[in-house]
Amino acid sequence: MKNESDLFLGQTKINVHSKKVPVLMYHEIADPQTGAVSKEDFQQQMKYLKDNGFTMLSFDQLASYENYEKPIVVTFDDGYSNNIQAYQVLQELQTSSFTPKATIFMIGSYIDNPHPNYLTVSQMKNMSDSGIISFQNHTYNHVDLRRTDIDQNVEYITSAQKIYSITNKPVNVMAFPVGGYNSNVISIIKNSGHQYQYAVTTDDGKYINTDDSDDNYQIKRIGIYGKISISEFAKKIE
Repeated sequence: MKNESDLFLGQTKINVHSKKVPVLMYHEIADPQTGAVSKEDFQQQMKYLKDNGFTMLSFDQLASYENYEKPIVVTFDDGYSNNIQAYQVLQELQTSSFTPKATIFMIGSYIDNPHPNYLTVSQMKNMSDSGIISFQNHTYNHVDLRRTDIDQNVEYITSAQKIYSITNKPVNVMAFPVGGYNSNVISIIKNSGHQYQYAVTTDDGKYINTDDSDDNYQIKRIGIYGKISISEFAKKIE
């Protein structure tokens, strides 16, 4: 049984859940001086999660996060080729009792127009087939979705279809490029004709499930950048 209480504010019922879920936001596995995270530091951070009883969730598991004692979500934006190093770290940590999960938000145009700095179709397929990595949408052109001059069908749907054609797995989460969103963007994504269940922002904070369905389309994340100590990392996710 879920550990929650109900508050009634006027006619609005809000479920107050017992846990907030840290959703980590990474970009590149590279030289920390560029704002990226080194492979060694990422390895140490993921080992910390494993050693301290965290369960790394995919977004498919997020709806039932209260079933896990210490849930956490690991995400990467853009789909840089050096994300393969993060995948290798997670592979090495996998055991019969620990199944690491991470989500990479891919820019669709780099599927159609391969770029050496971004993951290839072959890499995406291999990573997805492992069950460790889920690929989700970061739009086709990495545009600010608040703009009124974009082709919404291309950014919301075509890009998701491109990813699905490689992984053959649901693409139902969006990461807003440059953190750009507003109430109109949330309305569009909910009514786009594509079955988006979540969207993530660059706003700082943790995820909590409430009765407001819009909350699932403005999930806050904790940015992990550059060189930080493991104690600083632990404090961010506590």
